[in-house]
Amino acid sequence: GEACRCACAVVAASEAAAAAAVQRAVETAAASASAMQRAEDREVEIGATMASAEALAGEKVAAAKEKFKKAVEKGKSIDKQKKELETTVEEREAEIVRLASELATLKESGIAQVAAHEASDAAIATASVATSDELTTTKDKLKTA
Repeated sequence: GEACRCACAVVAASEAAAAAAVQRAVETAAASASAMQRAEDREVEIGATMASAEALAGEKVAAAKEKFKKAVEKGKSIDKQKKELETTVEEREAEIVRLASELATLKESGIAQVAAHEASDAAIATASVATSDELTTTKDKLKTA
């Protein structure tokens, strides 16, 4: 009797302890599963955040490359304009030198023409005086004749 009750009580206590241990194991397993799920969820979040950050970084790199490309194109355009302007300046300077030379030649030619006209005018004046003197002499001869 008594031993059987004691044994039954021990078995019941053991079963209760085992049931409690199983319950704790189930709760621990459930907590572990919950913790694992949170960790997996966090891992997914982190992966999504990293993917988003990588995509954003990729967009920024693409935008920076595009800006750089435009800057290079603008620089090339400016260089081309500069070379064109330098060529234009060189052409204009050559034209100025040519015109200055032509002007100097025209001045010399004009001075020579003025000198020739002055000499011609002087010769005409001398011839006129001589002709006038001859006319006077001829008139005088006619009066005396």
